[in-house]
Order: sequence, then structure tokens, then C-alpha cells
Amino acid sequence: MAPPPLSPPLCVLPPGSGPPRFVCYCESEDSGDGDGGGFNLYVTDAAELWSTCFSPDSLATLKTRFGLSGTEDIPSRFRAACQQQAVTVSLQDDRASMTLSGDTSALAFDLSKVPSPEAAPKLQALTLSLAERVYNLEKQLAEETSPRKNTHPAGPHFFLPDFPDLIFQQNLSNREAALDLGSGDGVRGSLSSTLASKGTSLMSFLPWSPPFPLCITYIIF
Repeated sequence: MAPPPLSPPLCVLPPGSGPPRFVCYCESEDSGDGDGGGFNLYVTDAAELWSTCFSPDSLATLKTRFGLSGTEDIPSRFRAACQQQAVTVSLQDDRASMTLSGDTSALAFDLSKVPSPEAAPKLQALTLSLAERVYNLEKQLAEETSPRKNTHPAGPHFFLPDFPDLIFQQNLSNREAALDLGSGDGVRGSLSSTLASKGTSLMSFLPWSPPFPLCITYIIF
């Protein structure tokens, strides 16, 4: 089975336990040539949105300037930088800059402010996507922390674990009565028949009703 696709990478700035100021994320875009390989990097403060506004030509030029090989891609570098908390953002007027550092050489991008009519549906989609992530994570956490269900198969068990202990420790008074039934005469006999003569049932020794006929013979000395 193929693994599920990775969620689009994103991170919040500044990292840590303090309140975030920005959300940085990568989103696939229709490049216009039908190959589906387009994408953009975004920065938002939940009110305004900035984008790299890549075109196929500008993206190819940018990869050449960065010295990226054909097998390297910017979304993977962005994901790695998010995991390493190696993303920085700065704002100046209507523009923003994003830098991806980390274990490899830094990549710097210029982002332009997205007009409000275009930004609104993108911010709405981001909000719903984040809500879905939170819901799925909470559901997964609840399933992992819930008590484990009994995995033993249902049905009768055709064995009696610790059978002598279960019989002779269940009812002390009946046990003492059974030990006294044939004392002193050296008689061998059936426990069930002897108990029947005394008005005592073998089933009173058991904490459960066995699913099959039960016969036990014992020797009295």
C-alpha cells in the first residue's frame, strides 16, 4: 500500500511557545501548461497575504540562480526548513522577504502583497485546511490514548487454567466437607457420587458452569 500523501508544508513564526505572528506555507498552483507542477510560497498574518507569484519561466530562472539540480525542488527545501525552524520573514512596505536556511545554502525569496479580493479565498482555504488538520490530529490522539479493546476471540474455552486451585479455593466450607466424607475407612470412590449422597453438588465448587460434562474421581485415604 502506498503511503498517504504528505500535507502541504507550513510553519508559524516566531517558533516556540509565544503567540505566532505569521504563517508560512507552500501551496500547489496550476502552472498553466497542464503539468500541475506549479507552486508558490506564502506568508500571512491572518489579515494580509504575500506570495512569491512564481511563473514557469521565473521559477526555472530562480532554480538556475540557486544552483539547484533537476532532482532538487524548492518545496522540499521549504519543508526541511520548516522542520528545522530555519525560516525567517521580514516585511517592508507592501513586500516581504523569506529566507530558508538550515543544513544547506540559504535560499532567499521576494514576496509581493496579494490584493484583498484574491487574498480572501486563499485565506479562507488556509483556515479550513488548518481546522481539518487540528480535527484529524485530535481524532488520532483520542484513538491512540483510548483503552485497548479486548483482542481475544470470543467463544468457549476448552481448557481450565489452574483447575485444582479454582476448585479447592473457591469455597472453603465445601472443601472441608469434601475432605471429611470418607475419612478413616480407606474407601476409594467417586467424588460426585459421594457428594450426591450428602446432598452436595460438585457444581458448588466451581465459580462458573463448564461448557461440557465434567467427571472427577479422587482417592480418599
